[in-house]
Amino acid sequence: MTQRTTPPFRADHVGSLLRTAPLKDSRAKRERGEISAGALKEIEDREIERVIKKQEDVGLQSITDGEFRRSWWHFDFFWHLTGCERVVLDHGIQFHGIQTKPESLKVTAKLDFPADHPMLEHFKFVAANTKLAPKMTIPSPSSLHFRYGRDAVPESIYPDMADFYHDLGQTYRLAVRAFADAGEGIDVVTYMSIGRDRGRFVHRSADGEVHVITAPNAYAGVPVDVRSVLLKVHGEVDLEPARDGESFVVSEDDYITYLAETGISGVLPVTLAARLRRSHFLFLGYGLVDWSFRVFLHRLWPDEQPAYRSWAVQPDPGSLEREFWRRRAIELVDLPLEQEVDRLRIRAQAEQVPVVAS
Repeated sequence: MTQRTTPPFRADHVGSLLRTAPLKDSRAKRERGEISAGALKEIEDREIERVIKKQEDVGLQSITDGEFRRSWWHFDFFWHLTGCERVVLDHGIQFHGIQTKPESLKVTAKLDFPADHPMLEHFKFVAANTKLAPKMTIPSPSSLHFRYGRDAVPESIYPDMADFYHDLGQTYRLAVRAFADAGEGIDVVTYMSIGRDRGRFVHRSADGEVHVITAPNAYAGVPVDVRSVLLKVHGEVDLEPARDGESFVVSEDDYITYLAETGISGVLPVTLAARLRRSHFLFLGYGLVDWSFRVFLHRLWPDEQPAYRSWAVQPDPGSLEREFWRRRAIELVDLPLEQEVDRLRIRAQAEQVPVVAS
């Protein structure tokens, strides 16, 4: 059976690994005030880099930081939520031969997920130090209250527990989205109109690797099922000082040359071309009176209409533009762009599946 290289994996792990001796020693020194927070972080970074490599070496496909920055599997996440704080108890939880630290949590205000939650930076560190799938394990929503009940959720904050469950679900929705945004790289596929790679696409992966696509029908390196891909069919401006990757279609001569090249589906990598053929399209702010845009549509669908329902947002279109869109079987939305974006945002938020705390 072929081994998967994208989540979900056949075998996976939570990611809480045994703390190393240097890590335990530095944490003890920090508690005694013998080293600074910055010095502790340097040691954490070094030990996390090592444990990332160890996970890669044994063949794991999802990589964590070993939870090396945490003191608990759950409290560290909760303590940094808006409306949740650390509290000190009279005693910890007694296990065989050892008692945990006398720490717990308490809800002190309405719950929310803050944009500066420290674990977002922890996750970014993992993502920056592995080419495999970075992962951050967080406690389930019910872990916040199921052991402590009303002792952790005062009636003065949440008289009705239904409101607490609602806010907890919304907090986790924001948390999941924030982690996704923090770890999501973007692959860029750019058309080259000049230079030695003229007429080809170049793939720049999220981890910085560059591939000139010389055999598009065989190239499967664009991860369309893993992360977002930005397709630049008119080239791009290279902001690096050398400007080696700069190539764009802008003048009338550029467009004439562009139109004369092989159809776009013949030079795009096969996985990306297939995704385009089975995708919906949303055109924002384009007008078909612009002949250069019609060139793009002709290259995308030379002899056919899009296979899936598609839309164009264009305020006050003329009769000619309406006819152009109609011929392409693209539904026209006659609204200002900002108004339509706001309408779509409200609809998307209303249709989100609620997170249920149990």
